[in-house]
Amino acid sequence: MKLLLLAVISTFLVGISAVQGAQGLNYKYYEGTWSLLPDFNALTPAKTGTSTTPNLDPRNKEKRYGFLYQGFITIPAAGNYTFETVSDDGSKLYIGDYGYNTVALVNNDGLHGHQ
Repeated sequence: MKLLLLAVISTFLVGISAVQGAQGLNYKYYEGTWSLLPDFNALTPAKTGTSTTPNLDPRNKEKRYGFLYQGFITIPAAGNYTFETVSDDGSKLYIGDYGYNTVALVNNDGLHGHQ
């Protein structure tokens, strides 16, 4: 079974590969200042690329940036799975399509310390 996983994180946006069967995660990197996660579909990314894991390595600076990672994950067997985010400032996790008005599976948005 494959599911689209998209995690959005204000200082870091997460998810997994926009093309089914592709290797890695497609990312969009944004620069800006937000107190809540913006509608990233309405913004132009500063750069895009592919990564094997969601990480902060492609960033251009230490503060005021965001990532949107998108792709597919393979669920190897039926069972219970835990999905979570850890962020210093906002993050959200979506299973299925991302949209600014879509309800996130994990909503850790807003300005806050590491949680």
